[in-house]
Amino acid sequence: MPLSTGTKLDVYEILEPIGRGGMGEVYRARDTTRSRTIRNASRGSNVRPSFSRR
Repeated sequence: MPLSTGTKLDVYEILEPIGRGGMGEVYRARDTTRSRTIRNASRGSNVRPSFSRR
């Protein structure tokens, strides 16, 4: 499920999507505690749980 601009995940605020692939989505986000821009990856729903544990 894609994340919307402005969505907050803990201390991170989603700014914009920057990529999508077989493993999920990647977003530009802002760390609100350190006032810096980061990359946030979101695992896609089609990725096997056993693969994400590696």
